Amino acid sequence: MKRLRFFLAGLLVGFVALTGLVGCVTNSNPQGLLLWLEMPSEVSAGETVPLTLKIKNISARLIVLGHAHPAYNFIITRSDGTEVWRWATGILDILLAKSVAPGEELSFMAEWDQRELQGDERHGPVEGDLVTPGTYWVHGIFHGNLLEKVYGGGAEELKTKPKRLVIKLSD
Repeated sequence: MKRLRFFLAGLLVGFVALTGLVGCVTNSNPQGLLLWLEMPSEVSAGETVPLTLKIKNISARLIVLGHAHPAYNFIITRSDGTEVWRWATGILDILLAKSVAPGEELSFMAEWDQRELQGDERHGPVEGDLVTPGTYWVHGIFHGNLLEKVYGGGAEELKTKPKRLVIKLSD
């Protein structure tokens, strides 16, 4: 039985290595969920950046997620940690539930037009100027967790490891 477990664990590690799921977080996510970002690693200045946050149930059981609305967010930061953009600027304080079957994968998508998000409390967020070419970091966030953890006062969001995005000068 131990050999089978090691074999299956090795298969999972090999799958992650071969498919390039390098944005996965394993230490802070609940058991049975795989969370990662899919996006280009390099784009030209001014090019729209497609962003996809994926969550997969890698367990053999049904998982019920409790989440806010919207369920997800993307945050772009500079290398020094300064936030330049976020997809969702507000979260409703409601709890929704989503069942995820074994092997099922959820996808959440957005696009970033490479503009900084600016604004204030009075006028709300507005799009600013295009960011300058350079290195940025993309963070994927799921505003929820296993339903029993949300009700039990556990962590209320799951995060990917930041993924590097290079914006280069247009040719």
